[in-house]
Amino acid sequence: MATDLHKVSIRAASWIGAQCVRTFCETHGIVDKRIDAFVFYAEAATSAQDIPRWASFGTKLEVSGLGDALPVDLSKIPRLSELVDSVREITASQMYGAWEPKVVAKFLKKSTKIAGLEGVATRWSSVADHDAEKDGWGKPIFVSEWLINLDKYGSNFLVDELVFHLEHGAFVASIQKVRDHERVGVLFFFLDDSDSFLAVPSDQLEMHWKESKEITSRFTQLSDLVYSE
Repeated sequence: MATDLHKVSIRAASWIGAQCVRTFCETHGIVDKRIDAFVFYAEAATSAQDIPRWASFGTKLEVSGLGDALPVDLSKIPRLSELVDSVREITASQMYGAWEPKVVAKFLKKSTKIAGLEGVATRWSSVADHDAEKDGWGKPIFVSEWLINLDKYGSNFLVDELVFHLEHGAFVASIQKVRDHERVGVLFFFLDDSDSFLAVPSDQLEMHWKESKEITSRFTQLSDLVYSE
């Protein structure tokens, strides 16, 4: 990891913060989909093309890091709330106005300390060295290993489109099959209530639909993804 935390980009700091939450949960034996969703959200800062839209998805999470009380069962875990709030502040504190490297560094340092990762974060140096450029965010980068693995199935039309949305920081809640007199394909519905249509050749829709369901079932990160016909 960069020796000077003030040089770590906002995107990279958010991703490292996500690893702090992941490590904290592993250390304390915490397995929870709501936390997983928060971790994915923080990681997605690296690849989000539309930062304001990406930020808006965070307000819809059960664990948002926005200072709201954690669900009762999670609130009993010492320092978890403090950790997720610190990780969220890495980006939330930088949404308006000029980049403040000292503020990002402050929340990143606090996150690594709570997670017990001080001095050992060099394992993420390839991410930490991401160029922050003048705005502090820098260009999007793609570092989530599970997304890279999912993209290997990009020959499937639905999976290819799903990866595209996820890499751009869009949270896909459900996929709906569409077959009517106007169009044939699938609709992707996002957490912000927007949607996107993907046209699929009529004679290939069923094959790609079934194959996509089988592929995505292998990824725990997509366990809440709903397919509807």
